[in-house]
Amino acid sequence: IARASFSGDRQMLEAQKAERGEAVSRWADRGGILLSTPGALMGPVSLGGDRLALDKGHVTGRARLIEWLAAKGYERTDIVWSPGQFTYRGGIVDLFDPKDSYPIRVEFFDDEIESMRYFATDTQRSVRPLSRCSVHALSSRRGVAIDNFFPADMHVLFIEPSELENAADSYAWLRAGVVSDYDEAGSDAGLDWRAVEKSLSLYPRIRVTAGAAKGEFRTNIMGIPNFRGRTRDLEAYCGNLASRGIAVRLVSEVEHFRGWAEKAGYSASEGSISEGFVDFAAGQAFIGDLELSGLSLSSGSGERAVPLDWGDRLLPGQWVVHEDYGVARFMGSEQIASDGGVQEYLVLEYAEERRLKIPVMHFHKISQYHTYPGVTPAADNLRGGHWKKMSLRAAEQAEAAAKYLVEVYAKREITSGYAFKGDAEQEREFERTFPYRETADQLKAIEDACRDMGRPIPMDRLIVGDVGFGKTEVALRAASKAVFDGKQAAVMAPTTLLAQQHYDTFRGRFDPFGVRVEVVSRFVAPSRQKAILEDAASGKVDILIGTHRLLSQDVTFGDLGLVIVDEEHRFGVMHKEHLKNLYPSVDVLMLSATPIPRSLHMSLSGLRDLSLLQTPPRKRLPVITAVGPWSETLVKNAVIREKARGGQIFYVHNR
Repeated sequence: IARASFSGDRQMLEAQKAERGEAVSRWADRGGILLSTPGALMGPVSLGGDRLALDKGHVTGRARLIEWLAAKGYERTDIVWSPGQFTYRGGIVDLFDPKDSYPIRVEFFDDEIESMRYFATDTQRSVRPLSRCSVHALSSRRGVAIDNFFPADMHVLFIEPSELENAADSYAWLRAGVVSDYDEAGSDAGLDWRAVEKSLSLYPRIRVTAGAAKGEFRTNIMGIPNFRGRTRDLEAYCGNLASRGIAVRLVSEVEHFRGWAEKAGYSASEGSISEGFVDFAAGQAFIGDLELSGLSLSSGSGERAVPLDWGDRLLPGQWVVHEDYGVARFMGSEQIASDGGVQEYLVLEYAEERRLKIPVMHFHKISQYHTYPGVTPAADNLRGGHWKKMSLRAAEQAEAAAKYLVEVYAKREITSGYAFKGDAEQEREFERTFPYRETADQLKAIEDACRDMGRPIPMDRLIVGDVGFGKTEVALRAASKAVFDGKQAAVMAPTTLLAQQHYDTFRGRFDPFGVRVEVVSRFVAPSRQKAILEDAASGKVDILIGTHRLLSQDVTFGDLGLVIVDEEHRFGVMHKEHLKNLYPSVDVLMLSATPIPRSLHMSLSGLRDLSLLQTPPRKRLPVITAVGPWSETLVKNAVIREKARGGQIFYVHNR
């Protein structure tokens, strides 16, 4: 059951109560296992309410459906992402019934329902079609205590009881601090943890804890260390377990590890577990991907999509830029009747209080105008041609810069580079150590990089992808092609911590192949750095990782073939050009989640090759990023949401 969240939005609270009520009702009817946190059991639930039947091909009426949703407690939003929301545009109505796992898109032809289908909130793509469905009201539901759903034959399993107490106290404290912000909170109070414990005490209970008290049943179970790809250490560990009569079983989605286990005489199966363990009483040990490579493939639950209040919203009074008319103030929307029906327009106010009404279909031409705090921008004048002149001047300057860069990069294009041949067998073996299934974009980017490296022309490629979309794996594959062909690779990161992280990742992946990986940073003693740099100059270090330290005069390479720059947007232009001046024939691979305009422009202009990673890896949850002016409410909601999840918060301030 989903945890009860905190919000002053009554419609959202009603939707969450309905969603939780539907979930526990299904569990009570069908049986099975109910997984919960203390906060989820303490939160309120609701049942019942009116329903509206929808059938494909029937005349329901678009206006009737919209009026019903608004009257029954659904919240109208710009885009549907959470239960209890709806929106409409043209002949399409999107709604999210709390009983469903996905929102529903209803398309009308006049007042007749032409089609219905579930769709995904993150991609807006269809999941499956519907011929009929029923929509549940939110406002006419009744509150129900969750202990009313507990069946008579229920058994209760407490995991770490003392931590459950702390979690319950934290939930109660957080909720008390939030519900005081709105008056109607009394109906949403839910149950006290003591009341929940009293209800659960009526059923058979088992308590599981890592530190059992004397006299209780004990299990002899121990965790397994993290080997991070160090096969030799793994062999020794498994051999020690086998010598003590313990059967070793690997559970992994990586073919390379399963093949190793079978060759070594251990049991192996495809799959994923959250964490490995040794059960000495049963004489069995289970090892998963977390111990093998440091990466776990077990999936967790998360938000359906990015919450709307975390993103940028276009609000009345906000400054915007229209690509054709320039800077203006957004004044809101207005509905205008015409021969074709009622249409919605966006109202923009320019200089001299002149207003321009833009059809909603041209919304893509408008973007937010960000200024420094306390600075009020000047609106452009619709009468003059100032905006068009500025746009034309910017285009001319960009064209001049592009011509200059063309000359610079043309020199590299005619410079002879090294055509990597690589070791196909070793590269395939290295690929098998990747514990994830590559996305189509990753495979395309890897293919692009390897193809560039196989040409006798220096590579200059930019890999653009969101955080966690697999840019590092593309860099690892490129580095493997270089070192397996006898060349050296340099990896430059903007921070010491990121350089250390790359060192751990590269070393874990390359150690089984006898590749030497080193790092130079302030974490490494000067004497050790001196020895590493001497070995790099003589070609004994295969992959050298560092920060701006790699640009120092005392850093040289015996046979450098590849330079990888991570987060290239955090390096200055001269830093990146310096590398190309030092090694004019070297292949360069740059990685970025947010490339600077210059890098992106060069790629779009054809001066630098570009690969896009737009597909998130399997089982990956979206990263939520919000950029905007200070908002105490936004920060408060973010902190509460993360604390209720049991996570950590890092608050970084500029002074």
